[in-house]
Amino acid sequence: MSQQHLSSDQSLNPKSNDDDDDDVEYLIDQLADLISKNDVDKITDIQRSLLNQFEKSNQMLVYCNELSNQHYLKLSKDFRSHTTKLNEMYKDLDIIFHRIRMIKQKLKEKYPDITIETLKQRNLDDDESNTVEEMVENSTLDNRTPTTTNEEISNDSETNNQCQNNK
Repeated sequence: MSQQHLSSDQSLNPKSNDDDDDDVEYLIDQLADLISKNDVDKITDIQRSLLNQFEKSNQMLVYCNELSNQHYLKLSKDFRSHTTKLNEMYKDLDIIFHRIRMIKQKLKEKYPDITIETLKQRNLDDDESNTVEEMVENSTLDNRTPTTTNEEISNDSETNNQCQNNK
């Protein structure tokens, strides 16, 4: 049985490790002979130049990233401060409008007849300003009415025809 076992091992692995190494070296030598030394040198030179370009590009991108990060930090700080300032202003305005409403309410209670007169006067002023605004608006609308020439109409019809032909 031991002989059968050896013979089966030999049939599975007919070559020894030395033979395998020789075959690999032979294959490498054959592949090396296919490519000339000059071509390999040119390829390595091109790869080195590309590597240098990529390294420079990488350095520039790192610098750009650092610069943008600095700007981001500065702008985010400014944004936060402006946001808080706007919130404070909003609160202040809210307080101011609340006070104005309270003052108006007190004035209405204290002087009801003057308040009615003031409202009437405001309504008249609003009506007058509305009519003036309407007149101005109508005149500007009249001035903005587009006029089309025969040339524009023919250009439009040509464009429409081309669009329909393309469909």
